[in-house]
Amino acid sequence: MALEIQENRQVSPYVLFFIIYGIQTGIGVINYQRPITNSAGYDAWLSILIMGFIIFVVMWMLTKLLEEHQGDLITIHHHLFGKWIGGFLSFLFSLYFLTMSITVLNTYVLLVQVWMFPQMSYWEIATLLSIVAYAYISGGLRSIAGIAFLSSIYSIPLILALIAPLNYAHFDNLLPLVNHSVPALINAGKQMSLNYEGISILLLVYPFIKKTESRDNRKQWVFYATSMTTVVYLVVYLVTIVYFNPQELDQYLWPTMSLWKIVDLPFMERFEYIGITIWIFVILPNICLTLWGASRIIKRLFSLNQRIIVGCLIIFIVLFGYLLSNQVELDIWNKYQSLLGLGVMLMYLPFLYFYNLVHRKMRKSHAKQR
Repeated sequence: MALEIQENRQVSPYVLFFIIYGIQTGIGVINYQRPITNSAGYDAWLSILIMGFIIFVVMWMLTKLLEEHQGDLITIHHHLFGKWIGGFLSFLFSLYFLTMSITVLNTYVLLVQVWMFPQMSYWEIATLLSIVAYAYISGGLRSIAGIAFLSSIYSIPLILALIAPLNYAHFDNLLPLVNHSVPALINAGKQMSLNYEGISILLLVYPFIKKTESRDNRKQWVFYATSMTTVVYLVVYLVTIVYFNPQELDQYLWPTMSLWKIVDLPFMERFEYIGITIWIFVILPNICLTLWGASRIIKRLFSLNQRIIVGCLIIFIVLFGYLLSNQVELDIWNKYQSLLGLGVMLMYLPFLYFYNLVHRKMRKSHAKQR
């Protein structure tokens, strides 16, 4: 039986572009360059393309699953594994989304403390962000889709600001081309798993996307968003490596922030302050979508009020996040979160797709025997 979503809670197909783009381009944009360069040198731009292609394939698998089961993640798990095992797996996914929200919240709090307001405490910044996030999540997916749209628009000036460093570019940094091994390129791609791990949200938002009467064009927006994300990561990385040499890049924890410092405006001395401020709108879709996803699963499993669930989850991530309020602890957390995301994206989601193929063939075989 198909999962029915009331029409007044659905959003147009093109909105899926902003949701998927928003969940993939969050806090990771400011600091992914150094780890992938450490793995594959300046050939890491190839790793970005490889990872983009892999995510494209995984997204295709997810859309096939969703179209066949006519539901969301909970529906798929229930059909494939039954009520209890499927419910348990879905609950684990709610915890997975919760860990993603903790990662984004704490990384942004640390960014604000280091670059703008070192005197502000973790509690002040985290509480303010949580209140804003709760307001958007309480409005439902339509409200979250709105902030995802705004985040895409507001991030355009920040991307365009990267033109300034090109005045000091050393394009010979790109040479020699492809002088690293395939394992090194793959390892660099793995370093970007933290950036892409939010793609699982597609398994929950897909039923909320309207189907047009003529044809179902929802999945094309998923692929547009994935392609756009890959282009953004590639452009930002290329600008980074033609400006910094390898020794310089290794010294910067947040290379994108350092690139914004180069921007010189007659009315603005510290453009990176503008960048950090605008970046609130970029990370909000990440926090809102992951918390919405976690609360949506719990609501579907236990038939609880979603707003109450969201409130409890926000209190939890703020309290738990305090344990990660310094750079060392956060780096350790992000390392394990990256491994978890890699396992979910490149192992569990493909497993779900291929298990569904086997499950379908077994059903057909049993039907023929009857």
